[in-house]
Amino acid sequence: MDTYKFDGGEVALIESNILLIEYETTQLITTSNIFNLRRIRETLIGNQPFYTVTDARNGHLKLSDEAKVFISEENRSSTTRHGDAILVNSLAKKIEVELYILFNKPKVKTKSFTELNKALCWIKSLKNETKTTHKYDYKPELELRQE
Repeated sequence: MDTYKFDGGEVALIESNILLIEYETTQLITTSNIFNLRRIRETLIGNQPFYTVTDARNGHLKLSDEAKVFISEENRSSTTRHGDAILVNSLAKKIEVELYILFNKPKVKTKSFTELNKALCWIKSLKNETKTTHKYDYKPELELRQE
């Protein structure tokens, strides 16, 4: 797994369209950090649909107010981001993240986990759900009749 550094942390491509993001816990994450991360993502996978796993097990993510607003707006307008899994290190942090999700209602499916494997299983289920939804969307315009 190749890891790419940006000024706010590291990102790795786990699978063809799943990114593992680790932010530096000592640094305030700004919109500049987020733009750098976006450039890396676009270089790695272009504009194809993607999923993220954000590893927050080493501490609390510190986002600037601008970054919080930007992320909120980006989630509303993103057509390529299909799911976010957030890794935490304790039940208390998991509850904190789930409450944040409940009250802020991200437009992208978002869930917290304490284990990477469970997060990846959830993302794979989202991928299958998306494939199934689109697979059966075909509706023929004309009905064939047998005479």
